Amino acid sequence: MLIVPMALGGGLVAGYAGGGRLRALWALRLRALPLVGAAVAAQLALPAAPAGLRYPVLAGSYALVGAWLWANLTRRAAMVRLALGLLAAGWLLNLAPIAANGTMPVSQRALERVNEPLAERLASGELAKHTVAGPGTRLATLGDVIPVAPMRTVVSLGDVVMGVGILLTVAAGMASARATGAHPVTREEVP
Repeated sequence: MLIVPMALGGGLVAGYAGGGRLRALWALRLRALPLVGAAVAAQLALPAAPAGLRYPVLAGSYALVGAWLWANLTRRAAMVRLALGLLAAGWLLNLAPIAANGTMPVSQRALERVNEPLAERLASGELAKHTVAGPGTRLATLGDVIPVAPMRTVVSLGDVVMGVGILLTVAAGMASARATGAHPVTREEVP
């Protein structure tokens, strides 16, 4: 989850560096934002969910994000479509191992490389949507296998791709209205 605020911050920095303005983000008019809020709430509630309900809650959160992506991918400027497309690709890269295994596989070796004791994290419920990858794990390479030592966490390829998609969406949204394809409201158009 840490990748989202980092990507948002990176998008703001890139947007400002490219001459963009924060107020231009409103011109994106992203649809169905409550779906994202509900997906985040479901993921945050996952550790408290009974073990038998964790997969349906996790699958539901991914379905909500998928619906949000579907609602927002059409009728966009090329750069915004590309950015949202990367976000969708990362979502799919994360969905595949979860669908194949019922949870996100996590590499014990990667957690050890960032000095995270796996047993403690699993016992605390922090890794409620994770299981230790083993010989029978399907699509394990798409799981959380990338150690990020400074943050003492492990991420997946899908997380990285989603992060780039979020960063580019924010940066593209901050670009001028002409660059994003949005039509700014002028004083003459205000009733």
